[in-house]
Amino acid sequence: MKDNEYILHHIISGKVNLKIDDQNITILPPSYEDIYKAAELYEKVYRRGFLFGALSKEEIIHYLINRGLWSIENELELEKIPDQISNAKLDMYDTYTRFGNVETKRKVLTFLNNKYNDLWTQKSQFDRFTIEGISNYHKTCYLICCGAALDYNKCNINLNKLFYTYINSTYNDSTIRQVAKGDDWRNYWRGIKLGFKIFGDILTRDQYSLLSWSQFYDNIYESGECPNDEIIEDDDLLDGWCIFQRKKRKEDEKKRLGDKYKGSGEIFIPVETPEQAAKVNAMNDQKARMIKKQREQLIVQKGTVLEQDMPDSKIEIRQQAMQEFKNRSKR
Repeated sequence: MKDNEYILHHIISGKVNLKIDDQNITILPPSYEDIYKAAELYEKVYRRGFLFGALSKEEIIHYLINRGLWSIENELELEKIPDQISNAKLDMYDTYTRFGNVETKRKVLTFLNNKYNDLWTQKSQFDRFTIEGISNYHKTCYLICCGAALDYNKCNINLNKLFYTYINSTYNDSTIRQVAKGDDWRNYWRGIKLGFKIFGDILTRDQYSLLSWSQFYDNIYESGECPNDEIIEDDDLLDGWCIFQRKKRKEDEKKRLGDKYKGSGEIFIPVETPEQAAKVNAMNDQKARMIKKQREQLIVQKGTVLEQDMPDSKIEIRQQAMQEFKNRSKR
């Protein structure tokens, strides 16, 4: 098990040391010219694959379904699990704030994560045979060879081994998040913000990820409602806190708009796309959505309906009449 200090300096170095068939290989970050040539190679392989009838990622799904290796049910389940994971993290944070047992909630989250990974692995097992997968494979192999000073066209090393060993050498988000929170890295991070240069001209994937997570934690620490250290140290709880804050901001925005138009009947907001219309509709509370649905149903039935004949308008008119009657009775 590598400790955070080793991982940190490994990431800072930008080097990847691999051993392929008893041969030690050091891979450095590519140059801008290498990246450009790799992009050209991707396009060349893609065009060739298209001409020879290679399947795209979309087409491979139909292939898998037709052969019973995937299903529409799997696809729908895979699409909804990310929302379930977000809800589980939010539930875990809510349980923590009520001093409940978060480990029970974590088990649910672990189950969902494992389920998602299993489905994703099952779906993507043939991605490497798609036109995009083949093109990306050659592009990545070219960049690895450039970084290792190997001739891509006459390489004496098994490219397949080189590719997968290199891919498996990168760190996942969970590991990089731990490094980003460590004191050793925070000292480097303060230096970077003061203008000191630590990395090379071109960032590796892990370096870019480390910088992104560092900025993320800065935003957390600088928040007016910064959570306690126990939450910050727990990735799942912190994710739940972030989801809670996003929902809270959305609710506050809806309330602010509601207060702005308080006392108004219907507010018409012009939009240009279905997505904008959905956002505007989401601003309505449950009561407003119910009234809107009743009005739409009545218009579909009768075609043209006067404002005073709308169901909600009739109720409001009756209530006003009753109130006036009560006021006259009192007088």
